[in-house]
Amino acid sequence: MKIGIPRLGLYSDSFSDLLKRLGCEVVDCPQITKKTAEIGCKHINELMCYPIKVTLGSMVELLDKGAEVLVAFDTEGPCRFKTYHIIQEQILKDMGYDFEMHTIRGRTILKDIKGFTGKSKLRIMRELYNFTKRIKNLDDKLKEELEQGDPKIGVIGEIYTLIENRVNMDLFKKLQSNGAAVYNSLYLSDFIRHHFKNRKDKFEKKTEKYFPVKDFGGHAKYSIANTIKFAEQGIDGVIHIYPFPCSPESAVVEVLDKVGRDYKVPMMHLIFDESSSETNLENRVEAFVEMIRRKK
Repeated sequence: MKIGIPRLGLYSDSFSDLLKRLGCEVVDCPQITKKTAEIGCKHINELMCYPIKVTLGSMVELLDKGAEVLVAFDTEGPCRFKTYHIIQEQILKDMGYDFEMHTIRGRTILKDIKGFTGKSKLRIMRELYNFTKRIKNLDDKLKEELEQGDPKIGVIGEIYTLIENRVNMDLFKKLQSNGAAVYNSLYLSDFIRHHFKNRKDKFEKKTEKYFPVKDFGGHAKYSIANTIKFAEQGIDGVIHIYPFPCSPESAVVEVLDKVGRDYKVPMMHLIFDESSSETNLENRVEAFVEMIRRKK
């Protein structure tokens, strides 16, 4: 059966390659465009956050290209992202599409992939090991390319907005075009390592001073921890990005501003959705970088 998986920025080809190595016929997902977002927005409530709209639009495009199986991610945590595939499946079937929906979860990934590939867990484990090595190499190369320039700007926030360059409107390139070095707080290899470790690092422990909540959705606590980490490492400014209307990231905006004041690190918050203006983003990025450069 033809399998489709929504885009995930620079990692899209790596995920497709993983499935192909497992013997699957993969339908390549088109690049995310304004039309992709419009498709998703047309069929879902406007108060659902931007990632579900974009991925829904991608799923429609995949099904129109002949996909018979869709693969979605499930975060397993309290973020409502874990419900997206359920909602999307209902919407797509109401639209008349005939397909199977499968999910990939971190701690049951072998069983999940076996469910739609039929391959042995041993083979899946071997391919996943090679996949994580390729992702790490890709991230190392990307870090080398991005972390050149001055001032040093750290970028924190919700993972999909960080990873999918079409959703953040090529924010990293815009920062680079203004001469800044870009430090992404959450590469996919970091997320994989974070997901499977069983203890907090020293920066996560320091978040308790600012936000003493144990179980909180999304990547909001990572945003606080990464801001502290960047500040202690000498980063010149931090940009917090997230999709509208992401509740966890919105809830910690004031906390992040407090961290910025305590560490004397300038903060800027950017929210992305289908109505975001690229011109406005360019102007804000240019002003933020120039402000920090003058401050230095």
